[in-house]
Amino acid sequence: VMCFSFLSFINRPTVRPCFGCESPNASAPPASPEYHYYNQTLSWSDARSFCRVKHSDLATVTSMEEAQLLAQTAAGRGDAWIGLHFNGIARWLWSDGSGALSSSYWLAGEPNPSDCSPDCCAEMTGGWNEGWNDLKCTLARRLVCQGSESKPFLCDLRFTKFHLQMLKCNSNKTSQ
Repeated sequence: VMCFSFLSFINRPTVRPCFGCESPNASAPPASPEYHYYNQTLSWSDARSFCRVKHSDLATVTSMEEAQLLAQTAAGRGDAWIGLHFNGIARWLWSDGSGALSSSYWLAGEPNPSDCSPDCCAEMTGGWNEGWNDLKCTLARRLVCQGSESKPFLCDLRFTKFHLQMLKCNSNKTSQ
């Protein structure tokens, strides 16, 4: 269970564990992941923060079926961040800390971390040559989140009116 808070001087969402409260919409995870494509462009770390607040995380792939579902979600929509990043010691990891599944999803000649090192993240290309590409994490890209849409709930009652308005604004954005 996660709580949502906003730093008023930065105006960026942060996620922290919430102890002693329950989500009103807790349910068992689906058999296959839900992927949600967003046209909003963010850096990889901002996209990860957004997805962790709005869903569960950036898209993660653990099987060929999930890779195909992810490709269908992004097909024809444009390049988008997924949860894969380079840890700087010759290993690609998902944003949840698990290892990458396979190299068969990369575009020809990829990954090529020397082009973006030490700050490399993966995008799903949504054009005619769908696959994964690595590039600098600081670039703005669309994003694909994983997990059902979160329904915000508050454990910390010290929110100001501004914070509550920001929370309402973020909860009203819809995936496409």
